[in-house]
Amino acid sequence: MTCHPVESKRRPSSIPEAQFSIPYAAAVAFLRGDVFLNDFTAEAITNEEVLSLAEKVIPIIDKGIEDRYGREIGPAAVDVITNDQKTYTESVEFVKGHPKNPMTMAEVEEKFQKCASFAAKPLSPEKLSEVIRIVEGLETYPDVSQIVALLK
Repeated sequence: MTCHPVESKRRPSSIPEAQFSIPYAAAVAFLRGDVFLNDFTAEAITNEEVLSLAEKVIPIIDKGIEDRYGREIGPAAVDVITNDQKTYTESVEFVKGHPKNPMTMAEVEEKFQKCASFAAKPLSPEKLSEVIRIVEGLETYPDVSQIVALLK
């Protein structure tokens, strides 16, 4: 679903196709250091620098990982081979956000604020701060319905 057909995954023709494209996401991550919602707009998915790099991405499905983890999110590995044939490898057993590699509260807060900037009805900085304050102490908070009220 995210790797094949590789030709269309390297040059996605729609936002959903880009969202399910390993070559596109890998190219964005390599060029920008991060992949986020703003990388999946009609304008962003036509960025020639990203598409040119995506053309060079060769996704390989590791059958052993697929057999072992099934539909769960398993480990991931990336090999980068340079023009002079140097190879750089990076791998993770558990991706960030997995229960065995959880996000820190600071990372959750940063992601929440980034996501909130894309809301159809943006929240004020005061409301964002209040939601974060409540969530940080959620285990002891008597009435979580206030979170929903703040998000309206």
